Amino acid sequence: MNGFSIHAATSIKAHERDRLEKLLRYLGRGPVSHERISLDENGNILYELKSSYDGATHVMFSPMEFIEKLASMIPPPYKHQVNYYGCLSSHSKLSPKIVGGSVVGSCGQGDLQQECKNDGEAEVESDDSSASRYIPWAELLKRTFGIELSTCPKCGGRVRVIAAIMEVEAITKILNHVGLGSDPPKGQFLTKEEHVYESFY
Repeated sequence: MNGFSIHAATSIKAHERDRLEKLLRYLGRGPVSHERISLDENGNILYELKSSYDGATHVMFSPMEFIEKLASMIPPPYKHQVNYYGCLSSHSKLSPKIVGGSVVGSCGQGDLQQECKNDGEAEVESDDSSASRYIPWAELLKRTFGIELSTCPKCGGRVRVIAAIMEVEAITKILNHVGLGSDPPKGQFLTKEEHVYESFY
């Protein structure tokens, strides 16, 4: 339609949140799968093909070629990756009637204190079009990166936030007490003689 390919065979009902999440994860998936990347004995990058049409199972790149391919996927600065048009646009007068409630905005100190108060539970107000939903940071990390922080690795019990420490002096004392140190790690910079340059021509 007008030069665009449109797939409209998938429909999701309003209450099917699990199907909606699955669809959004599919649409937002990365262009490169980490599980299909490997190295050969010569240090070249092998990328396994999902389907083989001519018998080939992998595509081979030199390290610099692979970096070149990855760099081309980086979007320009301040360039939106998702654009909304028509009634879904934020400037449309119909947008509030279609989109519905809004999500809590930026996460700050108040959000963390609220999480301590709610013991990490999600706060959901139902039956209100202007209701906001708060998702704990641990749940966001689990859903996004697969990191499990709500369960103790030693005893298997539930981990919860018991305090939000914002004072620099208190943080310094705690870090020094547990032997971690309060000074940031020092960066290691290569000298001019240590830099290695490779010609692309």
